[in-house]
Amino acid sequence: MATEAPALMLPGCTSVSDNSSKQFYAVAVGTANDFTVDVVAGVGAVTIGILQNNPKAGAAAEVATAGLSKAVSHGTITAGDLLMTYSDGTLETYSAGSNHYIVGTAMQSAVIGDTFSVHLGSKGPNA
Repeated sequence: MATEAPALMLPGCTSVSDNSSKQFYAVAVGTANDFTVDVVAGVGAVTIGILQNNPKAGAAAEVATAGLSKAVSHGTITAGDLLMTYSDGTLETYSAGSNHYIVGTAMQSAVIGDTFSVHLGSKGPNA
């Protein structure tokens, strides 16, 4: 069973898009307005954290930026794997590549579509 204990939540954010089905997906800073977020749309992309609720466009977005969070997996993940984003905001095992950023570390194993526990902590590109 996935558990979470977010240590740091980003206050005052709103969702750019309808993310009502994207709880526990990785999000990035939106470019439309200040303090907006949207689900990540790139492999190995820079993230600000993991979406903790399911907001519609313009609604408050709760984003965990540090600590233990739940996330949705893409592919097979083994506990201890470093993680990066997949193109739909889910997380997959890190693979070295041009500008691939590490989101955190898997605290438990998972297969595609599972909700699992992640220790958030970015280590930058090609760490």
